[in-house]
Amino acid sequence: MTTTTEIEKDIFTYTDQKLTAHFQNNEKFNQEMGILYAYYLDKLRNIIRIEDQEILEKDLFESIKSQIFNGYYIGQELLTMPDNQFTDEVFTNQTEGLIAQQIPNLLRTATNENIEGIITTDPMKNLISWMVVEYEDIYNTLLDIALNSACVGTKWAFLDEAEKRGLTLFTSNHAGFLAPMDDITFINPQDYLVYQVSGSAQDSEAWEIISCNHDNYNKIGEVHIIRFLKEGQEQNYYMNINVKSHLPLAEQQALIDNLASRLMFMQSLKREQVVIKASSVEEYYLLD
Repeated sequence: MTTTTEIEKDIFTYTDQKLTAHFQNNEKFNQEMGILYAYYLDKLRNIIRIEDQEILEKDLFESIKSQIFNGYYIGQELLTMPDNQFTDEVFTNQTEGLIAQQIPNLLRTATNENIEGIITTDPMKNLISWMVVEYEDIYNTLLDIALNSACVGTKWAFLDEAEKRGLTLFTSNHAGFLAPMDDITFINPQDYLVYQVSGSAQDSEAWEIISCNHDNYNKIGEVHIIRFLKEGQEQNYYMNINVKSHLPLAEQQALIDNLASRLMFMQSLKREQVVIKASSVEEYYLLD
């Protein structure tokens, strides 16, 4: 009879082998980790003192790498449980973006919301211990980093599981102005776009920007786009973006720039073909 300790050792060995292979040979994986590290390094650089940046660069990298390992390990634990619900249809009926979007809640549920106790590894805990003493109001940001880094590991555990079963993930089929309408598109390691509605003539679209925080999903922005014809019958676009005012100005601007660039790239536009209006709002309300 296989003991719990033996199962844990097997999962640890498998996780170590798979992630080592990804680090050595998987360009997509390394690019995703690089984007993750650069995004959170930039976020923290806007907060910390210059003299602390060198140690942050080193400690953050080790923390993120450790979180990815733990996320992959937890993913393997979930996938190898005898009564797990991850049928083949979980993979074949969903895109990679849809799977990634569900993983934060999966980890919250699997750990009974104990992000710091179970999901957070020792290198990440050490980083948190140092930074919360030196800087105010940074704890929640660090827990966001801990969870979203672990989610990357868990997502790759699921992608590897699909490959092991010989399955192909669902491919989105409906292109929108900004992204596929039948998918979840992450615009950075923490925030993603959700399609809402199109106009009757398919000349307008509405999207929401959702942020994955350690404790919940939070709506942080809206995007409304209208396509219209200008003189000479050239297609132009009006883009109205609003984002939550609690976000630092640098992050608000980064979101606006990201969305504008995405629209121009997706629709092959020149800058003069896009009219952009941006604003910040205090809160979003659900009206009955």
